Amino acid sequence: MSSSSSSPPARRSVFDAAYIRAEFDAAGISPTFIPTIWKYVLQNPRCSDLDGVPSLSAAAYALLRNKFRPTTSTLTAAAESKDRTTTKLLIRLQVTA
Repeated sequence: MSSSSSSPPARRSVFDAAYIRAEFDAAGISPTFIPTIWKYVLQNPRCSDLDGVPSLSAAAYALLRNKFRPTTSTLTAAAESKDRTTTKLLIRLQVTA
């Protein structure tokens, strides 16, 4: 039985290479922009959106806003040692469907 309300599809990581290539192809956007997107995210690891990626077409920005996130890994918990010299991180790694 399906519910009457459906949640929007989850946005995927830009590092899901097969998915981003397929989406760019389906939208008629050149895949030559993909390495630029990856470079931007790697050089700006704390970016929360992809609007800062330089030199993309309006269609590419719209696609990125609707279907992608810089990464899908998230910090679940952090615990500092008693002497505060180390921090243990529990990270939920990237999700791929």
